[in-house]
Amino acid sequence: MPALSKPKYEIVAQALAAGKSQADPYRAGGYIYKPANANRLCRSPAIEARVEEIVGERAAKEAKAREIGIHALG
Repeated sequence: MPALSKPKYEIVAQALAAGKSQADPYRAGGYIYKPANANRLCRSPAIEARVEEIVGERAAKEAKAREIGIHALG
């Protein structure tokens, strides 16, 4: 899945993937924080899917780095 079509949504997804609460990503996307609206946006299927993808990519990169480090030590 490529980056989300709306830049604000991509900012929200990136911040959520970094472990931020719903309020911070919602504000980072340029929205005025309202809990119900932040929850609705952060739980949208497109954003949840993008967050899972980002987290998966980061985990794969970390695993690859560990593997390289282990082989370098061995």
